[in-house]
Amino acid sequence: MIHHEHTNDHFSPLVENIIIFGIFLVIILMLVEDIAAIFHWPHQTIVYLTIAAFIFDLIFSIEFVIRSIVSKKRNSFKYYITHQRGWIDFLSSFPLLFFFSGPAVIAYLFGSGEGGLALGFFMILKTAKAIRVARILRLIRLIKLFGKIQNTESVMTNRQIGNISTTSVVSLIVVLAFCQFLSFVRMGDHNDYLRNRLPELNAMLKFNSQSSNNDKLIEYIKDNPSNSDIIQLLDSNGNVIYQNPNSEDLKWSAYDHGKPMALEFGYKVVLSFHIADSEHAKLNLIMFFSILGVILFLMFGYSPIFAQQVADPAFVMHKGFTNWDYNFEVKINENFPNDEIFRLAKAYNRNWLPLKNKILKAKQAKEEQKSVIKMDDIF
Repeated sequence: MIHHEHTNDHFSPLVENIIIFGIFLVIILMLVEDIAAIFHWPHQTIVYLTIAAFIFDLIFSIEFVIRSIVSKKRNSFKYYITHQRGWIDFLSSFPLLFFFSGPAVIAYLFGSGEGGLALGFFMILKTAKAIRVARILRLIRLIKLFGKIQNTESVMTNRQIGNISTTSVVSLIVVLAFCQFLSFVRMGDHNDYLRNRLPELNAMLKFNSQSSNNDKLIEYIKDNPSNSDIIQLLDSNGNVIYQNPNSEDLKWSAYDHGKPMALEFGYKVVLSFHIADSEHAKLNLIMFFSILGVILFLMFGYSPIFAQQVADPAFVMHKGFTNWDYNFEVKINENFPNDEIFRLAKAYNRNWLPLKNKILKAKQAKEEQKSVIKMDDIF
């Protein structure tokens, strides 16, 4: 028989603490990545952040492999995957490594623009939308992270909060991933952005077609922040009539590797998808703070309630059943007198404690009777 209480830690306390610190860092890294996308930080900075994400995903993948090997040797691999949430370790490591950070690093290192051959392959498989939200899976590490913060001595309370947190967080992630396949609710999809943006540009050019020159058009582009995604605008003769001042920083985020796209009236445009990425990053931040809020509420809001209404009465009754010197009554919450736990507690208080006192008195009387030395025993 396997004693699972001895299999909680796979590494030494020092290594476990380093991993916890690593989880903190990867969550901070995710926030920085989203902030970088929102404010369109320089491409080189994005590359560094992507490489850092790849390193973390690689480390966590190795961690999962080692934990699995250790669990296998202890004949507790199934226990690790289910009860110790090893599946969280898996989802927050290998899928990200192979489907997100790994291909992204390859794309950046080989200069393959907006995703390269690796990400292009997944585009063909129609999985790109799911991959774009895969990074949110790192947030489920928060469940295990907060699981290390014991807010109560009750094992049942910690497990209950862990189960509810897991269900809530995974449900939010599943909903987010599913929404990426619904065009009317998703945010930051490159194809959706392009599909909506080109008609806007054509409308702008149609309005300008009434003018004899492009001066007003160029002035309008410069004055309107929504046109910051225009890297270049070419006229019907192929001449560049507008060049974005930040064109060098925008090249890496250009659609179709910077190939001009045809517009009406013979115009062509080179567009950046950084605004779409900014919208998607905002969605990620909303999800992050939503998940963080849910976990914090469960840990510090619901956890004490569960402990008071379920764990504490169970603890008192267990101690009263197993310890003859423990005679405290269970405190009944008068607001929920019909709850099963409090109905059991009433039976404990009314039936067991009086019976327990009678048994103790009977034992005490019997011991006193044995200790009396009779005069006949002396003579």
